[in-house]
Amino acid sequence: MFDVGKRIKELREKCGLSMSKLAKIAGVGQSTLSYIENGERNPTIDVIIKICNALDITLVEFFGGEEKPHMESPKLQELLVYAKKLSEKELEYLCRFLEEVSKER
Repeated sequence: MFDVGKRIKELREKCGLSMSKLAKIAGVGQSTLSYIENGERNPTIDVIIKICNALDITLVEFFGGEEKPHMESPKLQELLVYAKKLSEKELEYLCRFLEEVSKER
């Protein structure tokens, strides 16, 4: 039988994320995530989708399909998750900002 909690923990650790960080990025409660990882609660499909989005994986990848290579930096992964929520105009502003910051180095 597929252990959803174990899979979430495995993917979370592989990405270098703490439980609290994943919960924050996914928009679920830390206690909820803890219950799920410890097998004390089964997540709804909506929660699984939120976690997959936070980990930047598909449901197919979550349930055992081929995995994407994870980003080495949890901060880069977190940035990507937040960037996906922005409008095109906001993304343009963010790109310009990052370009200016990187020029200063």
